[in-house]
Amino acid sequence: MDFRRQNSVLLVELLVIFGLAGCVQQVQKPATICPGKRSAEESLQTLNLRGEKAVSFRGNGQCLLKYTSEGGKRVVQNFPVQVWVNPPHEIYLQGNVAVDGRAVVMGSNDDEFWLAIRPQEISSFYCGKWDEASVVDELPVSPQVVLEAIGIMEASRKGAEEVTWTLSIDGAYDVLTGCTGQGRVTKKIHIYNCDYLIRQIEYFDKAGDVLAVVKLGEYEQLAEGFFVPKKIEISKRTGGKSGDSIKISLSSVRPVKLNDKVRQRIFVPPKPEGFRHIYRVTNGIVIEE
Repeated sequence: MDFRRQNSVLLVELLVIFGLAGCVQQVQKPATICPGKRSAEESLQTLNLRGEKAVSFRGNGQCLLKYTSEGGKRVVQNFPVQVWVNPPHEIYLQGNVAVDGRAVVMGSNDDEFWLAIRPQEISSFYCGKWDEASVVDELPVSPQVVLEAIGIMEASRKGAEEVTWTLSIDGAYDVLTGCTGQGRVTKKIHIYNCDYLIRQIEYFDKAGDVLAVVKLGEYEQLAEGFFVPKKIEISKRTGGKSGDSIKISLSSVRPVKLNDKVRQRIFVPPKPEGFRHIYRVTNGIVIEE
């Protein structure tokens, strides 16, 4: 299997675990419209302040996956996921596929991230430094995208690509658009003005086409100023069309206190032993070791 084909298969498996999916739709227009922010700086400051109020939490849920296999067969799978988050960079997600309680694991800490996929047909291990975690188009899934999908948006996060932000208004939504110094759009963030919670994030590839769309809903407040979405959807886009889709529903989300013993157990990368393929992200490129 060539790398690009394998990467597509890995993306499907990983998206199941991370709850990133759904059909690409326009942001639903709410009945109530409230005043938005006056500038991109004010909008970003609000999002960053929400990120600063984030607390450690644990969630459990169920994920529905729909995708097309290599043989062209349409596949539907439904299985549980677990997530632990310790802001701003520590995350651990585990997917229990069939009898394997750790079939797919994703993790990150302040310094590095990793993806471990154990099923033999796709047995692979990805790793890299945290400043490479924003490589959305090269990784099967980006840890930074996952953190943003569960409500931790920090535009100035360590390792984030240098962008210039502009603000526009779309009905009841503030829309933040991030561009590189060369003018390439990298991301659009749709924020509902009345509660100033993110409802949609669009990620763009190097050609300027939509790479992935994250849709968020049913937020639950875990602490003053901090909310986590219990409904998360993501769709990968290929050639302008919707690709494989997944939908996750978190049945429970609760704040937790993670002591050093627990953190050292779940936020430390496993040894890449027993995997058929080992990949390292270097300078934005996935390289097999």
